[in-house]
Amino acid sequence: MSRKSKVMKIASDKINKNDYLKVAGYVRLSVVKDDVFSNSIENQSNIIKEYISNHSYLKLHKIYVDKNVSGSTFDRKGFNEILDDINNGEINCVIVKDLSRLGRDSISVGYYIQQFFPINGVRFISIDDKFDTINGITNIDDSSKPVSKIPIITIIDEYYSRDISKKVQSTIDANIKAGRFVAPRAPFGYMKSENDCHKLIIDENAASVVREIFQLAYNSVPFLIFLAK
Repeated sequence: MSRKSKVMKIASDKINKNDYLKVAGYVRLSVVKDDVFSNSIENQSNIIKEYISNHSYLKLHKIYVDKNVSGSTFDRKGFNEILDDINNGEINCVIVKDLSRLGRDSISVGYYIQQFFPINGVRFISIDDKFDTINGITNIDDSSKPVSKIPIITIIDEYYSRDISKKVQSTIDANIKAGRFVAPRAPFGYMKSENDCHKLIIDENAASVVREIFQLAYNSVPFLIFLAK
């Protein structure tokens, strides 16, 4: 059997005192798209719920959700709620669909898996990656075999996140140079074209207001000149 660290032993001793584990299911999605289901919030939640239903010692406390939040930061509303509930003793197990849902920063992911969760008596399970921290970082299918691929997974996830970020920024820069509109929202008086999100068209509903504002400003110019004298 894999050798347990002192930190992992603390976690194991705390967890073994419970008849069942109070589970925080955690789901995260960087970009929410209506037409993508494979890694959607709903799909992640269903996978976690199914896993829990197949293990009698697990009891779902709550599904914690972070939408449109990057995995490169841990300042997330849903994740912070988990930390608060851990500190309040409401949960002692965290389950995710895969490791990248927890995060894509290898140092921070390593900290939570190897330090924070164990010290607070919290068991961590990643379903797709088949590992569980109950016996240290071990394989769910064979607890005698350490999963040495975990650090590699987190590094790959972090690299993937940075690579995507660079590609996105490169695309934005190219659109700016080409004179295309790149802001998330159109300014008042305009709207994004349905056929091209990088093109602005006049919003007729707001156009009259904009014209009136400019007309009022134009009419006030002689008065402002008079005051300046």
